[in-house]
Amino acid sequence: MDKWIKNNTVSKLIALAVSILLWAMVHMDSGSPPPPTTFYDTRVIEGVKIQTYGFDDGEYALTGIDKDRVTLEVRGKRSNITLFTDEYKVKLDLSNVKEPGTHTLPLTASVPNGVEVVSMDPSMVTVTVEKRVSKSVTVSIGTKGEPAKDYRAGTPVLIDPRQVTVTLPESRMEKLGQVKGNIELDGAKENITEKRV
Repeated sequence: MDKWIKNNTVSKLIALAVSILLWAMVHMDSGSPPPPTTFYDTRVIEGVKIQTYGFDDGEYALTGIDKDRVTLEVRGKRSNITLFTDEYKVKLDLSNVKEPGTHTLPLTASVPNGVEVVSMDPSMVTVTVEKRVSKSVTVSIGTKGEPAKDYRAGTPVLIDPRQVTVTLPESRMEKLGQVKGNIELDGAKENITEKRV
């Protein structure tokens, strides 16, 4: 028996048999159930409105955005993909827009927990920003409607100052024709005084 144990070939065969036995024990089916399969769904959400934030509208005016709605494709567990589209938001950060002109900016999506964005169309938008300008304009007053029977409308009298300051984006200021207010006269039977227009 000592001869067998001291034999190098026999020792190698015993070591091989033990290693095969250990490998088989580790890789044998332990009888535990396989992990549950998770089902993922994808969903397309159309018409998500772009929400802007961070814009300084004291000096500049946002006069244009090439797209105002986005289509999102999202993926997640069935229980996480909600049917309420108001939980899906698309935001546009305008805090770095510091000068007039056109700017192409990235959009970011906010989705419920456990949901990931597969695609967003578009993912970038182009915005147009103009400088705000102010101008002093003379106000005119008109009348609207008819006074009561046997009464007639006179000429409106303006209280000074007759000027107002109008602040608009540059391109809209060029199209400003006049500033006019109307006084409603329907059924009036007496003088209308100190009327705010």
